Amino acid sequence: MRLYQYAFATLLLLGGLSSVSCSKEETAARDSHYVLEIDLTDSGIAMGRATTDATYATRFSEGDRAGLYAVKAGVICNGIENRSMTYTDGAWQLDEEVLYSGQLEGATFYAYYPYNATSNFTPADTDPFAGKVTTWEPAPEQTSATAYTESDLMTGSAAAVLGGGRYTLSIPMQHRMSLIAIELPSAIYTFNNTDVTLAPYAVKAVEPTFTLAYDGAETTVAPHYDEATGSYRLLVKPATPCTLVGRFLLGGKGRKYTLDFPAGIAENTYEAYEIDGGVANHTMTLKVGDYYCADGSIVSYESGKAAPSNVLGVVYHLGTTAGIQAKHPDCTHALVYALSRSKRVVPSDVTDATDYGEDEYLSIWSTQSAANSGVEKEWYANYGLMGDNNKYDTSDLTTLNGFELSDIWLHLPLINEKDFAQVVRATHAAAVATPGMTSGWYIPSYYELTLLNEQLSTLNASLEGVGEVLWSGMDSSASGFIGYWSSTMRARSAVCGYKPNEGAITAYLNDRKGYFRFALAF
Repeated sequence: MRLYQYAFATLLLLGGLSSVSCSKEETAARDSHYVLEIDLTDSGIAMGRATTDATYATRFSEGDRAGLYAVKAGVICNGIENRSMTYTDGAWQLDEEVLYSGQLEGATFYAYYPYNATSNFTPADTDPFAGKVTTWEPAPEQTSATAYTESDLMTGSAAAVLGGGRYTLSIPMQHRMSLIAIELPSAIYTFNNTDVTLAPYAVKAVEPTFTLAYDGAETTVAPHYDEATGSYRLLVKPATPCTLVGRFLLGGKGRKYTLDFPAGIAENTYEAYEIDGGVANHTMTLKVGDYYCADGSIVSYESGKAAPSNVLGVVYHLGTTAGIQAKHPDCTHALVYALSRSKRVVPSDVTDATDYGEDEYLSIWSTQSAANSGVEKEWYANYGLMGDNNKYDTSDLTTLNGFELSDIWLHLPLINEKDFAQVVRATHAAAVATPGMTSGWYIPSYYELTLLNEQLSTLNASLEGVGEVLWSGMDSSASGFIGYWSSTMRARSAVCGYKPNEGAITAYLNDRKGYFRFALAF
């Protein structure tokens, strides 16, 4: 973590100021009744309502309200007590006009924001707002711009200025609370590929939660997230010891951090933290064979360079499919093949064949024959497994649709939770968790297995020493061995098996054996 400490930017209730000597017109003005003119301007960036930008200046928005007092010799002057003013059409308008006369000569005007009909104000005190500051409680919920600014107490004071025959008021405003600004870790990847256009890819901390403790009493809080700076902002009581505990998920793994302020944070200042380095930007050329990691990061494969310890798989295709993007809109970048096969899992109440030998990876597809499951004869067509050519004797072997087919298979009413395709997939997912920004594991289509084989040397170079090379276990002598299961139908009771250079194999659901190795999209 890196720590920064700054003062909040000063905000001004500004009017037209002129440093001119008293004229006869101005002398006459002092003896007359003039409407007091108030304007508010600043150099901040509007964020809905009165919010702060990167320099922590503030810009007010239409409809914001502030309060005004006039004090002379320690008492309220001319009944100007908690007069409300509203930001309208780019200027501050007093809800009830104040006429400036000689009676206000020498008065000090006090302003505060945001307005409250029962404000705490002690005119005889050096700081009439001291009591208000002491009792002010920033809201636990500051998520919206409105909620945030309603917790952002600001006060200031000044005298009216006569110039050009009119009275104007300029009040420097100060933030009376303190602020904690937090930048959670994220990585932004920009791809410079020339053969394919890939959108930037972001790995961001998700599901952030925050707990604030004063004197050991913990409260769940919700900071405001500022899109412009990518930081969370939480207003807290000034100079008050507190502890902030934050949690978030990054790449599917939980993280925790603690920020302790034993003396609190001084009024009108903020402290900013970059957790685990904050935002990191990367530019790379994404290619087949690159590593996709458990935290969502991407690492280029380089011969002779050690692979990251948290690799999930290797990239085997750039770009994804319309079906993937329909369910996972951010998964547009690439397809990834798992590091290894998935081990066989047999539910305790399922009868299992015994001719697998010593191969713990071999599995049948299903414990039942879909053709004899009691559903209509053309079940595969009715549930969307029909090939693009509208026939099913050869299926469609040239489509990049493993995710789409897997999604259908895993939601078929005729396949129950005891069947191997689901059990193996669920077990692999539990053992090898994927980041939340992925599609999750699916069974590749037959066409995807052919694509893998076409890039065998490139992929094996990446997989060597990290996982299993392609087609591991192909020397299996098990009866009915079909190689690797695809998710592509061969017939109404058979799925395509794949052996390199042997074409599609008719692999009956409940009596032929093969390997499951999964893919995902990001």
